[in-house]
Formats: sequence, C-alpha cells, structure tokens
Amino acid sequence: MKAKLATTILFISVLVVAPSQGLSDWPNPKGSMQRDLSSTAVHPPFEIDWEEAIKPPSFLVCGNDRIIAVSSDSVSIFSISTFELIRTLQVQITGEPCMNDSILIIPSADGIHAYNLGNGSNAWDYPTEKVRYITNSPDGFLVSYEKTIICLDPKGNVAFRVELEAEMLSCPVFCGNDKFIVPCKNAIIALDSQTRRMIMSKPINDQVIYCASPNSSTAVFVLSKGGSIAISVPSGGTLWTNPEPRGSNIQIACDKNHVVLYGSSSGVTCLRTDGRIMWKWSKHEVQSIVNTGRILLASCQDGTLQVIQMATGTTLNPVALPGKPTGTMAVDRSFIYLSCGPKLIRFATSEYLAILGFTGDFDFGTIRPNISTQKQIRVTNLSKKDQVVKMTIGSKFCSMSPSIFSLTPGESKSVTIIIKPYDVLELEEKIAIIADTSMYRYVLGAMLTIDRLEGDANLDCIVDALDLIALAKSLGLTSKSPLFDSKLDLDKNGIIDLNDILIVERNFGKTC
Repeated sequence: MKAKLATTILFISVLVVAPSQGLSDWPNPKGSMQRDLSSTAVHPPFEIDWEEAIKPPSFLVCGNDRIIAVSSDSVSIFSISTFELIRTLQVQITGEPCMNDSILIIPSADGIHAYNLGNGSNAWDYPTEKVRYITNSPDGFLVSYEKTIICLDPKGNVAFRVELEAEMLSCPVFCGNDKFIVPCKNAIIALDSQTRRMIMSKPINDQVIYCASPNSSTAVFVLSKGGSIAISVPSGGTLWTNPEPRGSNIQIACDKNHVVLYGSSSGVTCLRTDGRIMWKWSKHEVQSIVNTGRILLASCQDGTLQVIQMATGTTLNPVALPGKPTGTMAVDRSFIYLSCGPKLIRFATSEYLAILGFTGDFDFGTIRPNISTQKQIRVTNLSKKDQVVKMTIGSKFCSMSPSIFSLTPGESKSVTIIIKPYDVLELEEKIAIIADTSMYRYVLGAMLTIDRLEGDANLDCIVDALDLIALAKSLGLTSKSPLFDSKLDLDKNGIIDLNDILIVERNFGKTC
C-alpha cells in the first residue's frame, strides 16, 4: 500500500516527555534521582478524543477542515472542527483520491468524480476509462492511464494532454514545480511541466512500483524485484542504490532531508537523501507509515502506534490502539487519524502537556572537523502561563545559547546550537537536546555526522602541500610510536606511509 506523505508537521509532537518538579529536583520515575536519558518514562500524551463507526477505509485524506475516509464503494466526509458527518458518497473507487483547491477527486471505473469539500456536492465529472493514477499538480490534477497523461484544472477543464510511447508502471510524481517523473516500462522519463517536452529518459531493466521525490533534483524509485534507486533529475545519473525495501506492503515516505523505506521483510530503513543510512527499525509489522517531519508514525498489526524519532531512530513507548489498524493514516496539525476495525479514530495531543513546541531541522547533516557550525531551533510557549526553560545538550562538541530563558504565553525564542568538532576524524553521533520546565522535561533526538575531507591530513579543509609536509614529518611512525598522530593515518592501517601520501595526491586541491 502506498504511503501518503503528510506535509503538515506535528508542531507539538514532543518526542519524549517526563514529569519534573523543578529545574534542579527532577525525579526519576524509576526511583533514582539521577537525571539521565533512562529517566524518560512517560510517553508523549496521545489521547483518543473522537471516534466514529465507519466501514473500514483503505485511504484517509485530510485538509481544508475535512477528514475523508475512502473505502472500496463509499466516501465519508467529516468536519474536523465539529466532527459532523458532512456527506456519504456511494461510488466505486479504483485508486487513491487526492484534493486540491477545496476539491476532492476520486478515480472510479467510469472516470473521475470531483466533489466540493464544503458540502460534499458533485463539482464535476470527467468520463474516461481505465484510470490508474491521479496526483496533485501545481495546476490541478494529473490523471494517468495506460500511455496517456491528462492534466485537469480544479474546475475539470483539460489543461494539457501527453501521449507516451510506453505504458506507465506507477504513479507520476512532481520533482519541484517545473518537471514531473513518469516510471514507464523499460525506462524512467522526466517531462518539463510547462512544455511537456521530454528532458530525461533513463533505461531501466526492472519495473518501478513506487516513486517519490524528496526535492527538486532527486527522484527515488522502489523496484519490483526489491531494492531502490535514486537518480538525479534531469541528468539521469544514479545517485545511490539500496537493497531495501524487500517483502510485501512496500511503502515509501520522503521529506527534503530523508527517505523512509518499508517492506515486510526488511522493516523500516531511514536514509538521508544522499543515500547514507541513518538507522533501521524492524520490530513490528507495519500497516502504514507517515513522515511528519520530526517523527515517523507507524501503525502496526500488533495494535500499537509506534513513535520514532526521525533524526535518531529511537522508538518511544508505543501508543495502544483499540484494535488492528486498517488502511492509511492521515495527519493534520497535532491530530492523527487512523482506522481500527470498524472505527475511525483521532488522536490528539493533551493540552495539559502541550507546554512547549519545537520547530527546526533536527538532522544537522554532515559537518567537517575543525569547522564551527551553527544550527537553530525555535521554542514556543504553548501554555497559558509564563515558563522558564532550561536547555542543555548531551554532546561534548555542542553548546547552546541562550541556555536559560523565560517565555510568556505564545512567545517564541530561537536557540542557537554551536557545533565545534575540533580534532575529530569521523563520527556519527546521536544527540539529546533537553528542555526543562517547572513541570516537564522534553528530550528531543538530533543527529549529526562529522566527516573529514578525504586527504585533509591537517584538518584545515583543503588538501594541499601542507598536508604532504605534515605526512613527511611523521613518515614511518606506527600506532605504537609515542609521536603517532592518528589523524595523519589516512587509510587507518596503523602506519603513516606512502599510501597516505597517495591519498593526498589523489585528492589534491579539494576543499570543504
């Protein structure tokens, strides 16, 4: 089942919350007064605040104050703000729906049906046969079947039509706003969205079953024989390959920094968009995954909702579901929608625990040794009382400013994280950013990778003659020598020798 990528970030999705009775006397629920990461015993407060009996849906879609539950032969439209059932539509569904500009469109056996989200009334119909895929476009909707792509505007008018030479194998996706990717039989092609001219054609010997685009220059494809491939658009060059996902129930979810792949045999794999694996997770059989930005939500067949930190892969205590999940999930602001058996349920974050909200990118990416770097996160007081916040960070390479500050209700403060990885060769570190209030402790996972420039022996971010001079002075020293400097052993073989000099020569002139 294809995962629906949620574009709305859970603003108040606190990753770990533990009760506190003050900035200095924060008790460990397990009995010890030691303040450490093992003291995080209370789960983020997801509570069911609404449920509705409904035929188990295959898809959930939300937006414009509406949650839409789509089963094989009916569509139920609910108001998010009032929980009112706006309308139930009887229609034979043949694929995943989508919405744009207050219009919901649904593929069926006799074509496309569009409905007004306000009252559920029919907006327009576009009769056609054998619709395989529909997806949003900057101008409306792309409707795809066999070798034909039609773009419909929100009023149902045809904006353009493209005839392809080969049959499509999976749903086209937009790569930025100026081009879209079409997986076809024996090739992956890219078309300019304005001229509809082909700007790339990459031969492929496997069938593409899913594709996604994390940014305007990258497309990721899951292959029918297993594994995935990322290509550069429009050059068509291969950026990376990965043997996962494998098995059934293949899913893919992307944001600008991450690609999340799931398969029943391989579990969840989270990669950076450059192909570097960040973490793997395979503890549960997953029904649906949603990437909300800072956390990954996974509804599982054992009746749990797993909450996973995107930056670190850390799994928190599971949220108990009232049954086995069915279909996809949907996220809207701080609400999570999913179906369990014959019920549509909504999880909300408890207002009582929503004291602080955090925004920012908690994957700090790759950082060079000896190069000072700054990142920012924003902290917001979501409560109705003044809050004193004490921030600390669990890394010897990092500090933050300000570390103690006050926030009035609704006030925000930018906190700068200073990263100074001096005399570090290579390191991948998972960091705990801790925010204490008078009531609760928040522990947020962050990830950074420190990686030296290949051949940069003296860590000055340029490969030049100074690196050769540094190596020449230590030539012949081994790891047992008292003057041995590990950062000069470029190939990590325990001796500073000709091989290290050749690495410098091979990379001469490169800079960070």
